[in-house]
Amino acid sequence: MAAVISQGWNWCDDTPCEQGSVLFFAGEDSPEEYARRLKANGADLTKIRILDGAILFSDDNSEGEEIGITMARLDILESAIDAIEKETDSPCRAVVIDPISNFWGKGVNENSQSDVRPVLFPLQQFFQKRKIAPILIQHLKKSNDGHAMLRITGSIAIAGTVRNIWGVYQDPQDPATNR
Repeated sequence: MAAVISQGWNWCDDTPCEQGSVLFFAGEDSPEEYARRLKANGADLTKIRILDGAILFSDDNSEGEEIGITMARLDILESAIDAIEKETDSPCRAVVIDPISNFWGKGVNENSQSDVRPVLFPLQQFFQKRKIAPILIQHLKKSNDGHAMLRITGSIAIAGTVRNIWGVYQDPQDPATNR
């Protein structure tokens, strides 16, 4: 998805995609590993920023201070989006948070609906207002029992709030996906 957005290519159904920038909050792999994968998929790396945290910029355009981000800190998220749009001279079209379990913040139990909803609902409103696609990555439970929506780790409120969930799996019949 980041390659399509950064290049302005058509989506797989031939629908046009407006070119833009993509912001990644990397919670598991190094920025270099993300860049390697993005490059292998043809992404325009000049339109992509990969952060281990968020960089806050002051009004005097100093280099800024790198701090950890949580999904509840919309001010930090907004600052990072503004910075990538300024750096790339391109509207931010997507923000990838991978995985969301690394970005809940202190005191948030991802298994608690009453903790999860107050974080995700304002986040949802923020992205709608900015017209940016959030791509929130979450792991699946090891068990293969039950409805796919119930396989997401954490509270069912995660699936209930985001509304669209894509499952990405290896195809055991396709040798190309079994690497």
